[in-house]
Amino acid sequence: MKLGFIADLHLDINEKRGRADILDVLLDQAIEQKLDALCIGGDVSNDYNRTLATVEKIEEELDVPCYFVAGNHDLWNIHHPNMKTWEIYNELKTHPRNLANGSQRLGNDWTLLGDIGWYDFSFGNTSKYTFAEFNQMKKKGSTWQDKEYTDWAANSLEVHEFFMNNFKEQLRYHQHEKVIFCTHVVSHQKFTVPTPHRIWDFFNAYLGSKDYEQLAKSENVHYALCGHVHFRRKVQSSGTEFICSSLGYANQWRFHNTKEEVQHALTVLHLE
Repeated sequence: MKLGFIADLHLDINEKRGRADILDVLLDQAIEQKLDALCIGGDVSNDYNRTLATVEKIEEELDVPCYFVAGNHDLWNIHHPNMKTWEIYNELKTHPRNLANGSQRLGNDWTLLGDIGWYDFSFGNTSKYTFAEFNQMKKKGSTWQDKEYTDWAANSLEVHEFFMNNFKEQLRYHQHEKVIFCTHVVSHQKFTVPTPHRIWDFFNAYLGSKDYEQLAKSENVHYALCGHVHFRRKVQSSGTEFICSSLGYANQWRFHNTKEEVQHALTVLHLE
């Protein structure tokens, strides 16, 4: 079985940067690679309605499952200012392929599970900054935009704990299976921005959590997939392959055309 994984399509943002062909190119690549399923690791768009419509279009065009987790951008309320984050999260859960609804069986031997996850500030420089400072989400004239466009009615540590507890329960239930664990947020320290750095000593705090790496290792996860940071890297550690496969913003791309960029960003897992 061939499972494709990609994150951070940012369709609406990239359209404004002259890259309106991303979805068509991704569909072409899925066909060319003969994928049996696709998994999107969040940040399809800044509007949950468009995100849901995109997943629907992918499934209609490819006639294969398109699993996904929400990203922080998918949860933003820019287009729905009266909605709280849990409301948008639950709207995204109305799609049966959203991994927030529970694990999905892939073939005879593999289980795919996950959710957006959240950050607990552990990737930030905790010897330099306090919890109170991280909780402000502002430093040196820059603001982490989740502060403006999400409202969980809880602090980040409480949100992280909610997802962490769910992950623990699911992974232990499936501990004797071959598991693919997908989060939007970063699950390995090596996917954070290298430090020391003028601002990322602080802003790495919002990339994910060290807990996810330890959890994946302790529960013998085969693959841990993530996005969010707009990197493309793989790390093998204690039997788990950690994979960050982000398309990201067009101004960060390595190639001049969308096809090459999507080819480079799309990870294909051969599940046996």
